[in-house]
Amino acid sequence: MMGMNQAQLARRLGIKTQTLQNWEEDRAEPRANKLQMLAGVLNVSIVWLMSGEGPGVSVRDDGAAPPDLRDIVAELRELRALQTDLANRTLRLERRLIGLLRE
Repeated sequence: MMGMNQAQLARRLGIKTQTLQNWEEDRAEPRANKLQMLAGVLNVSIVWLMSGEGPGVSVRDDGAAPPDLRDIVAELRELRALQTDLANRTLRLERRLIGLLRE
């Protein structure tokens, strides 16, 4: 996290370390002002924090990144693509269901 551990990041955001851990583990969500602060501290867009799309953390593609890191980034991108596909399929089914209910 930009050379910071959880405690340092939490301190910069003015929150408890446990709060940050809860965000990371999807047990809680940050308020809008904390989300904005987090995006600023990490130098990424709020959209990227929320969806993984748009300007975000840059990853070196010059082969200098450790293989584990490249594997994790590749897997995250694959999961994001799958998530987008599932969201689109869900939307199509929802529209189809609404159409059937109106008949």
